[in-house]
Amino acid sequence: MNKKITAVLIAAILAVPVTAQANIKNRTIDSAPTLAVIDTAINSSDPSFNGKVIYEVCILVTNNCANGQQSMEGPGAANIPSEFISKNGFDHGSIMVTSALTENPSMNIVFIRIVGYKANGARDNTPTNSVANAISWVVANKDRFNIKAINMSQGHHNLRAGTDYCPKIPAVDAAVESAVSSSIPVFFPTGNNWDSARIDWPSCIPASISVGGIDDNGYVGGYSNNDNLLVDFFAKGTFNGTVFGKPTRMVGTSVSSTVAASNWIKLSTLKPGLTYTQIYDLFASTSTSAYSAKVKTNRVMNFGAASNG
Repeated sequence: MNKKITAVLIAAILAVPVTAQANIKNRTIDSAPTLAVIDTAINSSDPSFNGKVIYEVCILVTNNCANGQQSMEGPGAANIPSEFISKNGFDHGSIMVTSALTENPSMNIVFIRIVGYKANGARDNTPTNSVANAISWVVANKDRFNIKAINMSQGHHNLRAGTDYCPKIPAVDAAVESAVSSSIPVFFPTGNNWDSARIDWPSCIPASISVGGIDDNGYVGGYSNNDNLLVDFFAKGTFNGTVFGKPTRMVGTSVSSTVAASNWIKLSTLKPGLTYTQIYDLFASTSTSAYSAKVKTNRVMNFGAASNG
């Protein structure tokens, strides 16, 4: 389906220097474009981010933000205790940001933490209203930070029976539609359940942009969930880099979604006169083909071809 016309989470799972965020009032729509990353946690003071994480937000339903409240904004808002940040999947946020900046180092990042932690460092459940609230926060602050896309590489495969399997969560559906009507694409991964017929929630939401994974050899990753009617694009699903000072490799559609969102911003920056629909159509018309034993697609994002289109 061409979804562009539709105006408890599991991982596909933190402090910025004050000087990096003190100048936020000077961020305008004329500044560098920004990707909003909704995820687990981040250590944004890590020098590998080169000051690109310009703002932090925490949106939870428990008093688990760094200030002991359910919400927080500003330096340290996405932080969790250092003994937890690289364990139990909480490094996911840092990997996503590193992957995004590797793909598009010219953009900035606003990071929104939606995952709480328990006393033992395990991740807490993430209710759907945290997702809706995070997306709504982006819409409300899009001009303040020049936000051009949202990526949330989180999801679950607890789907409904039958062909209309996508869970109906009105608040999240409305938040995604609100973002799209504001020309902000919302990227979600299709998931990594080896399911060739159904994709994760929330990537099954029609208004979102759902992204499947391509492996190192250019094939559709066998892990990548698929639904020919709902998947919008495929993108590189492998990240190799350095996170927390250590060589890190991640394979999955979490990476694919991040790569796709980063390339969307790169193309929109290169061609600032294009509308949301025109950018989507340009990526669609210049996409290439790939396949696996169960999946064939002609929707592999090709930034080089799109940039020349």
